[in-house]
Amino acid sequence: MIAQMPTDRPMGVTLLGILYFVKAGIAFAWIAYLFFYGLFNLGSGAWLCIIPYFILAMFYIMIATMLYMMKSWAWMWALIFAVLGLLNAFFSLWNTSYYDDAVDIPTSYYVIPAIQLVLNLVIIFYLYKVKDQFSNEPLQMPAPPPQ
Repeated sequence: MIAQMPTDRPMGVTLLGILYFVKAGIAFAWIAYLFFYGLFNLGSGAWLCIIPYFILAMFYIMIATMLYMMKSWAWMWALIFAVLGLLNAFFSLWNTSYYDDAVDIPTSYYVIPAIQLVLNLVIIFYLYKVKDQFSNEPLQMPAPPPQ
């Protein structure tokens, strides 16, 4: 039996899945940068930097796919990443407030974490709003073709 794709998936969940695919693309771009930069400047140590980003990119792809299939564990992981992103944005803003007035701080030091903070808050509230629409059934593998 093949797992059915839900046809009543909310548009926000689809957009969240697309966001995770974009995050995976950014992680792969960072891997390419580390590979080529490290190939010429870091030597074999660059491989140690690439491995965590590769694992993260694969995890993002898995979450995006399971969000598309409306699986409950993907909801949980999306919530965990949103909370971690919220904490990261909050502490980025908090740390920036400790600079002296004599230091000229670029606006992006405030704007980018503020956007991340608001975006992660919206994602958290939205995930709680659509929580009941996620399936609790386990992932089913397709049946093998007849021999």
